Amino acid sequence: MAGQGWQVTGSDVSPVALERARQAGEAAGVADAVTWEQADGRGDWAPPAGAYDLVTASFLQFPRSELADFHRKLAAAVAPGGTLLITAHHADSHAGEGTPFTADLFATAQEMADGLALDAGWEVSATDPTREAVFPPGPEGTLMSVRDAVLRAVRRR
Repeated sequence: MAGQGWQVTGSDVSPVALERARQAGEAAGVADAVTWEQADGRGDWAPPAGAYDLVTASFLQFPRSELADFHRKLAAAVAPGGTLLITAHHADSHAGEGTPFTADLFATAQEMADGLALDAGWEVSATDPTREAVFPPGPEGTLMSVRDAVLRAVRRR
């Protein structure tokens, strides 16, 4: 995104991931357009209200009991006219036999939308697309069809 002219704030719980991302930004010549923040998204953490044209989160694994609160924090950070985009693993495909995960770490797109409890000032789209993936990742993995959960919410006002 920084390569396309956006000012970007990147956040992750892992200092290792942040350092790798910082190095990648430097190598791509976009380091001045990115601010990095270490945060786990829980507790008192919250991004600035109404500050971003696009807020996106990808493949986070929070227990369902914490997921809606986290997503509401993200939605609060979206500026009028902006978009919230969440991509996540769908419980039906990424939990249970053959995976190291439990279903309580994942939700459907509709469950995510319901948890946000957005008012009429938002236009919400919730879908559960299917894709091919190798699990576990790497040369010994098996190709399988998995479902993801994708939520897009545009703040009209």
